[in-house]
Amino acid sequence: MHRLAVRSVRARVTTFTACGVAVFLGATIILAFLTLLTTGLADGVSSDDRSTLTTMAGVVGGWGVVIVIFAVVSTMQLAVRQRTEEFALLRTIGTTQKQVRQMVLGESLLVSGMASMLALLPGWLLGRVVLSLLRNGHLVSADVHQHTGIAPFAVTVVAMLFAAGCAARFAARPALAGSATAALTASRVGVTRMTRRRLWLGVGLVGLGANYSVMAMTMGNDSGDKFAAMSMAGPASVFWSIGLAVFSPVLLQVAARVGGALVGRSAAGQLATIAMRRRAFELSGALMPVIVLVGISTGTLYMVGIDAATGQLAAHDVATNSVELLNLVVVGMVCVFAAIMVVNTLVATIAARRREFGLQRLAGSTREQVTSMAGIEAALIAATGIVVGGVASLGAVIPYTVVKTSGFLPTTWPWLFPMVGLAAITVTVATAAVATRRVVRTPAVEAVAA
Repeated sequence: MHRLAVRSVRARVTTFTACGVAVFLGATIILAFLTLLTTGLADGVSSDDRSTLTTMAGVVGGWGVVIVIFAVVSTMQLAVRQRTEEFALLRTIGTTQKQVRQMVLGESLLVSGMASMLALLPGWLLGRVVLSLLRNGHLVSADVHQHTGIAPFAVTVVAMLFAAGCAARFAARPALAGSATAALTASRVGVTRMTRRRLWLGVGLVGLGANYSVMAMTMGNDSGDKFAAMSMAGPASVFWSIGLAVFSPVLLQVAARVGGALVGRSAAGQLATIAMRRRAFELSGALMPVIVLVGISTGTLYMVGIDAATGQLAAHDVATNSVELLNLVVVGMVCVFAAIMVVNTLVATIAARRREFGLQRLAGSTREQVTSMAGIEAALIAATGIVVGGVASLGAVIPYTVVKTSGFLPTTWPWLFPMVGLAAITVTVATAAVATRRVVRTPAVEAVAA
């Protein structure tokens, strides 16, 4: 099975590259903030510098781990879901569920191990850049230098291997459920509903987000801690965004019905809405990072805007500057990571539809119609992500506004949400258009035979 795993990775470069990119980015982020932690805990560092470094490593790195694990699991699920029929055929010729599970695990560990090793140097360099920003902003002393050792590198590799292994086992479970015959039938029909485990996961994450929202609203006025509201509203936007993203397949099916009334008059629009309904679970991998991108970035940036409007950032003390930089680092990290994941997932998803596009062209569709169909799908995905991400951001924005101002919604920076939405739809539609044009260059007969 290990040899089969190696051959499988070689035969599916595009799909496993998508998984590898997710692990690479995640390992880079985790290692960067682990180096801040080891630097803060090193001998000779003052208590104020230690507090700043460990806080940044814990808060930003901690939420980074949550987002990274979510991205790795969703990408691994996409890779496994695209091969459900293959797994079912393997089982019909006598391969056991354990053997298939070992093959998936071997593929995951192989790709994750290579990606983690490649991320060690970029992660170390990113840690140096963040530390330099802290020194230049006078948030830590100028004489603080990076201390790493072997521990951060080892922890990063082990953590990513563990996350990828858990993701592989979690992703392979639905593909191996039931008998081989039933699995083969299901692979051709497609997944049509969410599992109970996924449903309760989404409900639990949204419940955590709601809990943090209530805590921010009721406990955010703590006079002894001026950052109490922010420390609760920040996690609220993260849990709301990830929790709603879990329901992406259902959200896409709803979007297909609503979008059908808007774009269903054209042939490309009809094909797009039909494909979204049938491939809701496959396309949900592209919707999830859009929701996370819009939800977390909008919620965090509005908190910074509210503080700026109310004069909270007027006093340039170290604590205030540290929190402001923390928020900006979180937003930058999430935006870059989520944007790359949108591109990554869409490219892998469209590449896996090469045969489908070839069949459409043999049935009479032109390359332009296929490209338009993919563009409409991407536009509907982006629009759904913007709406749902905007709703997720309210879990942080409303409590923070109520605590910091006399209003219910912020009046500052009215251009912020439209700008975030414009960025999300630009990345999504442009990626889909470029990836589809590349796929349809292959002659239809060759694409169907591949």
